[in-house]
Amino acid sequence: MGPRLDFLHPRARERRNANLKDADMALRALITVIALAAMAVAPAAAQTFRVPADHAALIRLPGEAAAIVVGNPAIADANLYDARTIFITGKRFGRTNLIALNAEGRVLYTADLAVGGNDRGVVQVFRNTARASYVCAPDCQAIPVLADDEAWNSLNGG
Repeated sequence: MGPRLDFLHPRARERRNANLKDADMALRALITVIALAAMAVAPAAAQTFRVPADHAALIRLPGEAAAIVVGNPAIADANLYDARTIFITGKRFGRTNLIALNAEGRVLYTADLAVGGNDRGVVQVFRNTARASYVCAPDCQAIPVLADDEAWNSLNGG
């Protein structure tokens, strides 16, 4: 409980209450400004973007990017098509990251890139411990895939 204000003149009491309300509003405004500034400065939390190896995917940015950086260009490639569009090409299996910066150098977009296999239309044949892979779209053709039997890959140009 606050100090007793009974001894103050009614006008002094009104002034004090008004000053307390003004201070409270100023404090709330300051907290709001600090929170908004923190949200504007902090980059968005990284999300995982998945793309199959040897395929391209599209990312639409929330603002205009001036530069993009891929952590490991051996895993994925990124090309800025226009200021708000990035094309990602999966090169080989693995994980890396992507960062898009605006003209002021602030982080506009960040994501983990996960490059994996494309299982659509792929048939795997197992003979004991040996594995051979085929892509069937619509006819089946042998394709060398990581972890296939070495003898199979050498016979089929892998």
